[in-house]
Amino acid sequence: MSAAPGYRVPAVVAAVRALDALAALNGAGATLSEVARTIERSKSTVFNLLVTLEDEGLVFRDPGTRRYHLGARLVPLGAAAAREARPLAAALARAREIAAVEGLSVAVAQVVGGTAAQVVESATPTRGLHVGITIGDRFGIFDGAIGKSLLAGMAPADCERMVRGGAPPAHTERTLTDTDALLAEVERVRACGWAASVGELNENNAVSASVLGSLGEPLLILVALGFASQLSGERIAPMGERLREATESVSIETGGVAAAGGVPA
Repeated sequence: MSAAPGYRVPAVVAAVRALDALAALNGAGATLSEVARTIERSKSTVFNLLVTLEDEGLVFRDPGTRRYHLGARLVPLGAAAAREARPLAAALARAREIAAVEGLSVAVAQVVGGTAAQVVESATPTRGLHVGITIGDRFGIFDGAIGKSLLAGMAPADCERMVRGGAPPAHTERTLTDTDALLAEVERVRACGWAASVGELNENNAVSASVLGSLGEPLLILVALGFASQLSGERIAPMGERLREATESVSIETGGVAAAGGVPA
């Protein structure tokens, strides 16, 4: 079951606003009445909310001043969020550079569960026509360049099992639907560090490379897209090398490894 578009859980919204209100006070804390006034909720609602957050360690109440402060449990959560945000920020900076210089659309997709990637950020050229990118678009293991990058990031045995256990759909007449040919292409991606799709997902061409974590696991995929006339055959390999260099740089800067060889077999 999925929620209706735009639906938000009121209690969660109130909790987030309460935490934001406390964070904005730079350690000064706030009373129950002050929090209720700031987030525009009744005191009884906010009392129940703060008691729950306190029980979970997300806030604490100073018994002397009766003021609420952010809780210690937020520290490791914040550290984890910062670790995830650093690669994204660095990847987006590289995406903007490449889009500006190469005249191509460049997207940053976050890897989800190792088998899918969702576009979370994008950069587009400031001039001329370019391929559109929709934030939130999701791609799987059989979806063009991103799909090949996902497969190359898996342990080889898992990759072969998923490819042979599925049925690669023919998005276009150029799509690699032969499992042996696809697996051979994934081996090429592992060896060179970048993937390409020449009219395999739609009429456009794409090149992608992965930002890797400390264990060699794909965290993000940087993908450059262009019309066939913009990202023609002779530009594929140079663009692949540029993306590989960019993603390796991001990986190393943010504590990851430089090559997919770090993925455990």
